[in-house]
Parts: sequence; structure tokens; C-alpha cells
Amino acid sequence: MEHKGRLLILANAESTVYCFRRELIEKLVKDGYEVFVSFPCEKYAKVIEATGCTVIDTKVNKKGRNPFEELSLIAEYKNIIKTIKPDLVVTYTIKPNIYGGLAARKLNVKYINTVTGLGVVFMKNSPLNLYVRHLLKKALKKSSCVFFENEYNLKLLTDSGICKAPTVLTSGTGVNLELYKFEDMTDSDKVGFVVVSHLLKDKGYDEIFEVVKRIKDKYGDKVRFDIVGRMPNNTYKKQIDELVDNGYIVYHGEIRQEEVRLILKNGQCLIHASHHEGLSNAVMEACATGRPAIVTDIPGCREVVDDNVNGYLFEKCNASELYECVDRFINLPFDARKKMGIAARRKVEREFDRNSVIETYESIIAQTIKDAECEK
Repeated sequence: MEHKGRLLILANAESTVYCFRRELIEKLVKDGYEVFVSFPCEKYAKVIEATGCTVIDTKVNKKGRNPFEELSLIAEYKNIIKTIKPDLVVTYTIKPNIYGGLAARKLNVKYINTVTGLGVVFMKNSPLNLYVRHLLKKALKKSSCVFFENEYNLKLLTDSGICKAPTVLTSGTGVNLELYKFEDMTDSDKVGFVVVSHLLKDKGYDEIFEVVKRIKDKYGDKVRFDIVGRMPNNTYKKQIDELVDNGYIVYHGEIRQEEVRLILKNGQCLIHASHHEGLSNAVMEACATGRPAIVTDIPGCREVVDDNVNGYLFEKCNASELYECVDRFINLPFDARKKMGIAARRKVEREFDRNSVIETYESIIAQTIKDAECEK
């Protein structure tokens, strides 16, 4: 097989590689690329390595603010690049984008970045956030291409001058439509709602918990709430314990994709109350399964949900509007809920197939390596 080049992929978490990038890595290896993937190894490293890539265990503290720790990450990325000698570095998420981009730029190695979301960095103009934006601008300056997952983020970074590199807009990571198959919605006396996201304030859990209590107090056993997600800190531990003990929710913690799909199959609607997104994988996957979604009316959610067609939109941080949407869904006839689920699947098939996202990445990667060879 023709050797097309050596790639180094930098990511901040094993779970994002396992859940959203495995198919891309597998395709790149199959098509003749030598692929190295850097991330903090946990439990899926062997599964990821089974795609044919080489895994490099790299410590990345996603929430870390220690300047010495951050500088050590740049040094680590430089060492990896010097050792691997890649033809191209591909980065995902804010820290690999910044520190991986700066390292590749310093070593004069071609690189492309993916902005998966802007998070809190663009929500407040604190000195730290302003400095992070400055670093991001420096890192993206020499990028061969920057991928964006929604138009809002693309416009914000280009209009502000932070990103002056060539850009490509994709449908997020897309959805593996074979993995997330359409599942017929089951008619039941109990309406099941599912929440899939880390238990963080900016994922909208203050609003979700308020609505769960009101809805359960009103409808009792007619409704069920399943919550899936890792608890990165103990902020909500007391509330979760109380809600579980009082029968308001079923909490599953962090579970495998196969188990999430089963919970979605047994439910009838996803709730996603996030305050900011790149393009929500949880919403795309639920819709692929044939489940409508009630989501915040923000970039990264509204692209997937057409209001009153395959779900409902509500104002960010507005628990009253979320309550109204949940209440409205409960009172829909079953056939109307099912119709929304079918519309959800069709929209994902049309607009969010992961295969098309993979093709876009492969095209940009091949062209970037070709351009680099011509420059030599």
C-alpha cells in the first residue's frame, strides 16, 4: 500500500477519541497513513490502538490553570513532534489547539486545528480568558486549515481576527449511522426523558433539576428521567443523591456507548440544556436513534433541532421555558411524538452523516501534505 504520510493527532481526552474520532483514525490507517494519537490514556487505549494507530499517553489537564503545567504541555508536544517527525499535526479542542499549534508552529511543521466549541473562554472578558484568546490567535496564525463545527463560532473567531487561516465548516463530528440505528419508539403509559452530558453547571443542570422536580411532582410515575454522565467534581453529588433517593431520577453515571443507546431506545425524548456547544454529539446521536430533543436555542444545538418538527427549542438558562417544552411533549399524542422521532432521524441522515465529515478531513489532510511536499 502507498504510504501517504505520517500524522500526529492531539486530543485532550481519551473519551472524545474513542467516541468521535475512531472511525476517522481507522479510515486514515486503512488508506495508507501512519497515524500517531496523543491523549491521556485511561480505559479505551487498547481499543483505539486496535484501529492500527500508535497511541502516545500524554497528560492533559483540561481544567488546569497552573502556568508551569501548561508550559510543560507545550514542551511535551514539542518532544513528541521531534520524535515522531510527522508530516502533519491534527489538533482537537482548546488546549491541543493552542499548545499543539504553538509547538508545531515553532518547529515549522504543518498543522490543522479543530474548534469543537469555545466554552467559557468567550463568555467572560476576564484577564485569563483574554490571555487564552491571545494564545489561540498566535496558535491559529500559521494553521493550514481550521475546522469549525458551527457558523457562530466560525464568524466570531474570524470577525475578531483571532482566526485568519483558511476555514472549513463541518457537521461537527457527525454521527455513525450504523452504530446509532433508528429504533422504533415504544408506546407506553410512562414518558421517558434522557439527559446525556457531564454534570456541570454550564450543561444546564440547575435548570434541569428544577424542571425534573416540578414535572415529577405534577405527573408522578407517568414520567421517568434517566441521567447519564460523569460527575467531574462533586458540585451536584448531594442533589443527585437526593433526587435518586426520592425517586425523581435514575442516575447511571458514565457508561459505555452501547448502554447509552439502550437508554435512548427505551426513552422517548432527549433533554439538552447546555449553555454553549460546538455541535452537540448527544443531540445528534439521540436524533439518529429516532428520538426528538428539547434543547437550548444556541449555536451547536439549533442546527440539529428544528423547533416543533423534531423537537423544541427553549431560551438558555430559562427553566420556565424548559418546563413548558417538557410539559408540552408529555401531553402530545403518541403518534405525534413518534412523527417527531422519524423527522429527527431523517434530518440526521441528510445533514450529519459521519462519513461525509471523514471525507472532508481526508481531503484537507491529503491536500495539506501535498502542499507541504511542493514547498520543499
